[in-house]
Amino acid sequence: YGLKEYVRSRVISLEVAKKLCREVHYRLRGKDYYSIGLKNDSGGWELRNRYYKNSCSPKDTSHIRNGANKLIVTEGMFDMLSLMELNPKLESESDFLVLNSAAFVKKVFDRIEEYDSIELYLDRDATGRKITQQLMAASKKCIDRSRLYEGFKDMNEWLVNRTKTGVAKGRQDVFL
Repeated sequence: YGLKEYVRSRVISLEVAKKLCREVHYRLRGKDYYSIGLKNDSGGWELRNRYYKNSCSPKDTSHIRNGANKLIVTEGMFDMLSLMELNPKLESESDFLVLNSAAFVKKVFDRIEEYDSIELYLDRDATGRKITQQLMAASKKCIDRSRLYEGFKDMNEWLVNRTKTGVAKGRQDVFL
């Protein structure tokens, strides 16, 4: 029940969350825990619940291949889930790359040639802006989409705020 409420508090439907995430139970220092988990490319997990944001080793990106020519890049799982919540067709039209850490930006550089276009929905903090500029300088295939959530840290923060104020539904088709 607690995880369902946490997902809903992030304005993500359970249907969308189940497409990429799993409920993960684990033991840490003799105590049992559970979180929403996104499996990464090396078999580790990104773990989130209302009280905890962490990962279990090994840490890596989560590259979800759907056979598309377009790649969508986010820093975190809830940003990707937010995009999927806003556009149900996204999964059939795009591959996804969740960095899970800004330190893994090199993995985007390694994949630029695989795609016709790369849409960047990175955080609007100093690190996210720097990564966006680097990627756009490296390839004309990269498109910065972060202006959608200008004034907010990331896509999920924008979605949560806009949903509370009732604005998001009217804008969802404008950018996707």
